[in-house]
Amino acid sequence: MQLPHPHITPSCGAHFKWVGLLGLLCLLTGALIEANASDLEKEKRLHEQLWNHVVNEFDVKTRIQANSRETILTEIEILEGPLEFTGTTPIKISPALAPHVRNFSYLEIAGEGLDQIHSVAYKVTGGIVYTNPQLQTKHSIQIPGSLFADWLAGQQTLLLNGSATLKKIRLVSLEGISSVFDESRFRIADNSQAPFEMSLLIKPQCTLSLNGVKVLPVDRFFRLYFTPGDDRSGMEDYFAQKGFYPGRQMLKLAHELETRHGTYKEPLLREDLERPGHADLSIFNLRNFNRFKNTDPELEFAQCFNIWPSFMDADIPGEKNVLGTPAIDAFDAAAELAAAYIADETKDSGRTATYWEVKNESDIKHEWAYHGQKRFDSWTLLAEFHNKVAGAIKQLNPEIKVGGPTSAWPRMEMGHPPFLVWKNHKKFMELTRDDLDFYSHHFYDTGVTSSFNARSEGYEDWLQGRLDCVLDLICAEMQNKDNIKPLLITEYGTLAGGTREIDYWLRVSNYSSFMIQFMQRPADFSMTVPFLLGYMHWEPNSGFALVRKNQEGHFELTKNSYFLDLWEGVGGNYIKIENIHPKVHSLGWKNGSKIYIAVNNQSGEKLKITPTFLLDQANNIKSINYRKASYQNGRFTLQRGSLPENFGLTLPDAETLILIAETSSPVETNCVLAVATYYGDQTVLALSKEQTVKIRTQPCKEEKIISARLRIGIRDPSGPSGSLKCSFNNYEFNIHLANSSSVKNFFEFAEVDIPVAYLREENTVRFNALSSGTIISHTKLVVTKKESN
Repeated sequence: MQLPHPHITPSCGAHFKWVGLLGLLCLLTGALIEANASDLEKEKRLHEQLWNHVVNEFDVKTRIQANSRETILTEIEILEGPLEFTGTTPIKISPALAPHVRNFSYLEIAGEGLDQIHSVAYKVTGGIVYTNPQLQTKHSIQIPGSLFADWLAGQQTLLLNGSATLKKIRLVSLEGISSVFDESRFRIADNSQAPFEMSLLIKPQCTLSLNGVKVLPVDRFFRLYFTPGDDRSGMEDYFAQKGFYPGRQMLKLAHELETRHGTYKEPLLREDLERPGHADLSIFNLRNFNRFKNTDPELEFAQCFNIWPSFMDADIPGEKNVLGTPAIDAFDAAAELAAAYIADETKDSGRTATYWEVKNESDIKHEWAYHGQKRFDSWTLLAEFHNKVAGAIKQLNPEIKVGGPTSAWPRMEMGHPPFLVWKNHKKFMELTRDDLDFYSHHFYDTGVTSSFNARSEGYEDWLQGRLDCVLDLICAEMQNKDNIKPLLITEYGTLAGGTREIDYWLRVSNYSSFMIQFMQRPADFSMTVPFLLGYMHWEPNSGFALVRKNQEGHFELTKNSYFLDLWEGVGGNYIKIENIHPKVHSLGWKNGSKIYIAVNNQSGEKLKITPTFLLDQANNIKSINYRKASYQNGRFTLQRGSLPENFGLTLPDAETLILIAETSSPVETNCVLAVATYYGDQTVLALSKEQTVKIRTQPCKEEKIISARLRIGIRDPSGPSGSLKCSFNNYEFNIHLANSSSVKNFFEFAEVDIPVAYLREENTVRFNALSSGTIISHTKLVVTKKESN
């Protein structure tokens, strides 16, 4: 995700007809600032304003829905041209329309020469926010309406940069916005039938070692999206008391040094006149870079370079270079500048970031302008650039860890042919194996209330198995090529912005869903950072902020802070919990007399969870408390309370439950289970023919092995069908896929328990031919054995 930067672009005038609705603005503003109004009440008022006023004041298109016979709104015209422009042009969006844009499928700009539009952004308090079009051609630009989720009220301004002729701007709803308000979508928790009852069996005497990790490394997971000392609200100490610390932020070199974020205060970074394309490094003698002077020297955090200065920009004919991709002959100059910045920051501050990413989201063309150009081997260039920057930094300080590609779209299964994206990443990993210290990626869900139920509706995001498949694919490649490096997930979360109750609920639920899946495999990560910021002074109404200013000008927490409240204090030694459902993720830890249990529901159903603690007779449960961030009847609340022992608690779909049990005395460990992961020697195997994979394990006496589970990643763009016949050594089994045949772009995994007697040090897995469209992405064997206390 590209953070906005406070750099105001000069604008020229534009002339066209607008509808003024001052009275409507007052009505909308009044409705939106009702602090006690629920989502349902707010949205109902907005819906009434849309149909009672907006449709009468603007040129709109409606039609009759075929089944319900209701009138639905499909289009609102914002601008009628033609309007010719060059440079940066502001387009004013009426206050009457601003709160409704997020409910449309996309905002469409129609015209001529629109492929020459370099960027579409919008103004915020501190600068501009760039948007990423889902489509851009000569005649059309389409931007998802969800990207304008923070347009609550007030006049908004689009900024178009480039040279083109605009003919029309309109809002388009593909499904249509009904004239009848639907209350059901704001009553998520009340829609399901009676909950499914599940007993959660907890064995706190039995501790786990997950690939060598015995204690939850909270510093790898309890992070926030800013660097130390950066949050202007002064609430970093409060976040630390909750257990959350700064994790990652970007350094945009051009904006930090060359333009000073639009303030244009001297000194500015300039080109070295004696070395064209290089920076004049004397700036580091003229400015003090001591931002980390008071930062704990032991605190590990990450930063990411981005947007090199304009005099290093690659000039690629016919291509936009919006975010500072350096020219090939400026790679050395860029590496020199990166190292010089770190050197001066270290001299002035006494330290720098622990981890440095070379280029933000460099897997996409928007960030690395060489992608999609036939005359360039873009991934080889990307690897070369990373290696040069890493080399310059390592020469300065070998202890600094450098990595990438900081991918925005690690949809490894995508491309033509399938897994072309993965092929590019594999190439990058191979070319950088000797120079980089870690690999980093970003994971974003689009924001749906039930990712399980949405699978048959085109859901292509992460939480139903794709996340683990992609992580397993990366880990398998690193193991097979003897190129094992830690992973950094430097952004994750949901793309759903907005500040409605349901928006906050979606984000907090999403962050927790991702985090618990990361916590299930702690050895793979050095750091994971949710896209959750402190006070966003440049965009104070953003839904991604933890802090905002109230009407009196005082800082206050947003409901995003429920994420911190939910997880506060959780930690300790991993303990054994029996699995209750493939789509219900549960983890437990013990710390002294406290036992922490986290349960995340991805099943698509409402559950009733009853915890059962297996304790020694001399020990007992003194109390069980719970926390749950829940959405009910249009309101998002953090629920807290206590439970009688063996009493169930309802857990709606997509939500996370935290249980805190206190025992009369600390639970002693009498059993240690070591969980080890092994990957198959091949990845991405098409089932147009029989395939064979070898999995080597460490030697272990059979009597010590408790269990073995085989995970198989399966990709089928049409939805898998039939029955996959497999064997593990001499153990034969079938994987029935018919239940997933409706899931298009399927990329999930199947798991099979393997009888311990069939395990060998070298194991052979065979897959019979099934379909030319079905691909085995990877195989993974998880072996659990007894370990001495």
